[in-house]
Amino acid sequence: MTIVIVDDEPLALKATVSAVREALPEGEIHDFLRWSAMLDFAGTHPIDIAFLALTMRGITGLALAGNLQV
Repeated sequence: MTIVIVDDEPLALKATVSAVREALPEGEIHDFLRWSAMLDFAGTHPIDIAFLALTMRGITGLALAGNLQV
C-alpha cells in the first residue's frame, strides 16, 4: 500500500508520518514538504492513500487532491 503525506509544516508532517506508521506499519510511506514534489512522484507511482494538509503555500489540499489521478 503506497501512502503519501504532504504538509509544508515540518512538525505537522513528522507527526502525521508517525501516526500513520503506527496505524499502518505495513504501508510504504512517502512524505513531502513540497506539494509539487508529491505531484512529480504521483506522475510515476500509483498512490493508494493521500494525507494532504488543508492549507499549504500556493495550493489547498482539496485542489491538490483534484490533481491526483484516480
